[in-house]
Amino acid sequence: MTMGRANVILKNSFIYAIGTFGAKALSFLLLPIYTFYLSKKDLGIYDVLLTSISLFVPVVSLQLGYANYRWLLSCSNDKSKMQSAVSNSTVLILISVIFSLILFTIAFLFISVDYPIYFLLLLIVSALYAYGQQSLRGLGKNKLYAVVGILYVILLLAFNVLFLICWKWKIEGLLIATILANLIATIYIFIKAKWYKYFNIKLLNIKEMMSMLRYSWPLIPNTISWWLINASDKYIILYYMGTSYNGIYAVSNRIPAVILIVNSIFTLAWQDQILSGKNDYTKEEMSNNSIMLKKFIVLELCFTLVLIALSKFIIKYFIADSFMEAWKYIPLLSVGVAYMAFSSVIGAAYLKMKNTTGVFTTSLIGGILNVLISILLMKKIGLYAPALGTFASFLLIFIIRSIQTKTYFEIGIYVRELLLYSALCLLFIYLVSVDNPVISFVCLLASLIIFVLNSYKSFLLLAKKIPHLIKK
Repeated sequence: MTMGRANVILKNSFIYAIGTFGAKALSFLLLPIYTFYLSKKDLGIYDVLLTSISLFVPVVSLQLGYANYRWLLSCSNDKSKMQSAVSNSTVLILISVIFSLILFTIAFLFISVDYPIYFLLLLIVSALYAYGQQSLRGLGKNKLYAVVGILYVILLLAFNVLFLICWKWKIEGLLIATILANLIATIYIFIKAKWYKYFNIKLLNIKEMMSMLRYSWPLIPNTISWWLINASDKYIILYYMGTSYNGIYAVSNRIPAVILIVNSIFTLAWQDQILSGKNDYTKEEMSNNSIMLKKFIVLELCFTLVLIALSKFIIKYFIADSFMEAWKYIPLLSVGVAYMAFSSVIGAAYLKMKNTTGVFTTSLIGGILNVLISILLMKKIGLYAPALGTFASFLLIFIIRSIQTKTYFEIGIYVRELLLYSALCLLFIYLVSVDNPVISFVCLLASLIIFVLNSYKSFLLLAKKIPHLIKK
């Protein structure tokens, strides 16, 4: 990859790291606190509530943040076009929020839901916050994106300490903390971005609104398909095994989320680079994209090796004893999350050509496979079933997307490394499952050596660039 393209991705990755690392890391760091202040049952209930909200947020937001982001990237600093994109998307999401409030309020009259008021409030502020974040990227306000991320982390941490630790409000405290953090961060976005300068009622256009909706609506079922893979497991566990097991699986899921921290930092910068380029790629550009993807795959799988080796140590020394069983499912989930990362990176090719239907169909296939594996094997292998379903579904999505996007990437460049390090991950999963202290220590040492050998050049390059990026 040319130094110019690499530097742009590095610069944006650094900025997005500031904006996303804290929020992702906080979810992981707060886990020990949650396990000490909540029972397995309470944590299971809280996790199901958040899971349900994650299902409905894309429906309420209509994924208009992504449409606005894509439209704004095509504006080439044309003020009129930028105002048109922001104005039309803003009106659409406000209409959707109002309609959703009415619809859910009526539904809750007939359906029993835990903490319905908190559920509604968190649903709305989460949808608006997601829309605001993506819009900032489209407007090129990446530094503000980073600042908002830091603000959100500070608010969430402060409110969690106040409501959960000091006042001991348990689930209610966690929900109120998340609502306030989202609300204040969202208000900050619209004030600091000077939204009023981009909103022009005269530029409202039904045709453009419909065009945005045609782009964004396939992303709604796509996100729900991701939900099928990530979250439907929790309802299946709830049905077959009960709330306590759901709490254990929730802990298992939170640890591999560390991989998503690494992934989200790179993916956001990668999308900016892919979507802002020309529609037609030269052979050299295809090769450059594939080389960058190859490096990402190697680093991600090497990091996954470390996480697999660390899984039991993390649960043993940082999580309450009642959740000890959770370590067994972390290794397989970790590899699944790594393949989720690869699928997301390759999925940028669909967004570039505004072929969001391709994103939806591949995700739906994976979602269906995950549900089938979880239901068919739950009684036989317990919580290993959803972990296996997660891995298998993301692997399938990655394979299909690699084939469908071969005009954007030279698949042969990264296949060897993909197979080699995936095989290493599976070998480590087997060795760690033996549950022998000596073998576990050897696996940890080996994983750290492999990670350092494959990543030290990238970290040296980053170390050289960071002072310049901070100064800039």
